[in-house]
Amino acid sequence: MYGRISRMEFIPGVFEVLQPSAPKERMTALEKKCAIRMENITKRFGSKVIANKDVNLELYEGEILSLLGENGSGKTTLMNMLSGIYFPDEGQIYIDGQPVTIASPKDAFALGIGMIHQHFKLVDVFTATENIILGMPGKLNLAEARKKVKEICDRYGFDIDPDQKIYDMSVSQKQTVEIVKALYRGADILILDDHHPQNHSVSPSPPGRLKTTSVVRPCCVWMRMP
Repeated sequence: MYGRISRMEFIPGVFEVLQPSAPKERMTALEKKCAIRMENITKRFGSKVIANKDVNLELYEGEILSLLGENGSGKTTLMNMLSGIYFPDEGQIYIDGQPVTIASPKDAFALGIGMIHQHFKLVDVFTATENIILGMPGKLNLAEARKKVKEICDRYGFDIDPDQKIYDMSVSQKQTVEIVKALYRGADILILDDHHPQNHSVSPSPPGRLKTTSVVRPCCVWMRMP
């Protein structure tokens, strides 16, 4: 993956407001804020393999951005640098306009970034709630955790039973558990890595809610949560 990533955008409701007759204050309210900027990012593996070279990318609040490319084009590597799994050899990452160092997934979560991987990291014999809180520090209250999981599902329109075992879930339900797990930990920027047709991604529905929509080819989806 090389150079600047271009985008095709569709933002529902913006077309009407951006007409010449729209009041200036309404247009100002729609000015987009840059949530993430990756500048001249380069990642090498050994002396011969260059996975990413001088990649520039911007993600704005309220935006869903898909990265499309062939296998081996560097999409996941770029995501892994944003989520703290890899560290870039060159370049700088900015969050909300501020330069940051993301050296681990813990650093990424501290900045509100969560990644849902292609291969889910769930324990089959645990419930959705148990998987969501697994590995979190401190003393955990399962009843309170279940309540918070339910609140997240209600807020975003997810149909997940907090007490259902993972082995009884469909692929799309498992992916939803991974998304709720990231939200539970405070992520407001989500990365969905290489999701295939049998899986699902998320897209805006009514304000403050999400609905699942199928993805027709491997892609990475970035979104800033409301």
